[in-house]
Amino acid sequence: MYKKLITFFILLFLIGCQQLGNTDDGNTVPHSEVELGAYSFGTLLDVEMDELIRFVYEGEEIRIPYHVEGLGQGIVNQFAWFVLVDGLPQPTRLEMSDGNIFREKSYMHHFELEFLERHEFYVVFVPISGSLGETVSFIAGGILRPDFLPEDIENPSFRGFHHLTATIPAEILINYPIPESAFPTMYNKLDDDLIPQTDELLAQIQLLLMEGQDVNDIIAYFPVFNLFPADGNVYINYDGLLKVDESGVRMRLLLLGGQEVTSRITFFVNHKPVEVNDVDFIEVLMRNEMMLIMDVSLQVEQLDALNSVYAIIMTAGEDYHVQDIFKTPTLLLVNDMR
Repeated sequence: MYKKLITFFILLFLIGCQQLGNTDDGNTVPHSEVELGAYSFGTLLDVEMDELIRFVYEGEEIRIPYHVEGLGQGIVNQFAWFVLVDGLPQPTRLEMSDGNIFREKSYMHHFELEFLERHEFYVVFVPISGSLGETVSFIAGGILRPDFLPEDIENPSFRGFHHLTATIPAEILINYPIPESAFPTMYNKLDDDLIPQTDELLAQIQLLLMEGQDVNDIIAYFPVFNLFPADGNVYINYDGLLKVDESGVRMRLLLLGGQEVTSRITFFVNHKPVEVNDVDFIEVLMRNEMMLIMDVSLQVEQLDALNSVYAIIMTAGEDYHVQDIFKTPTLLLVNDMR
């Protein structure tokens, strides 16, 4: 078996992706063009092609050699790069290979790279989760054009922006106790809050599928995961906005389908993890033919007039081999209370 330099994932978008509009006769025509970009990221480890990548926590900071590279020609490729460990956002710092600090500790690191501009560094962190002797997941991801915000609240679509891509999960073997202060202690476990799937939602999904596809086959492997206003209907697809009122931000979360795994859900405002319902994250064990519809509130101080909000779900424990990571569409969060 030959060895190779591991690059987990390359995200490629067409430059000049077109947004479509409707004409009077019902046809769709392009009315604007957007440069999205392209990038790659991955470890610099020399491993067998089919080898599962494993790291070991022995009480010292884990150091992983990594790279990022811009691939969109003729544009500045913008993306936010992040890590999840055991289903939770993992703060990391980035160091150049000579040991000089390159990026301070953060949950997300933003990059703006020219075509073929490449940065190599060490990802450095103490795992935020994991029990002694346990093996937990490590996954790296990227969000395209994180700074994009639609300026027209009458048309709040993020289109192809904020698209999530992620690596194949690796493993971390916990050979030393994780510091108690590292793990977010405030969370809700919602295994008893699941309700049966409804025929109405299944019918919505079926309408979006290609001819010959069955909704039950799809959601058995790919969960439906979405956010929408707390006072609105339950949507499979919602491309709109939320508004701040006197009580803060109120929204509703939908999780339907997927594998029977324990997962952790974290909410992000402007790409930073935030508390919802006074907890750091939500944990849920999905079951067949069940779904979760949950009202969510968050208090965020010093919001800008326009903000982004979304949630990420990642499998916890060892079931990341079965199912790993998903993101809701990003919603525009409008703050008129400033």
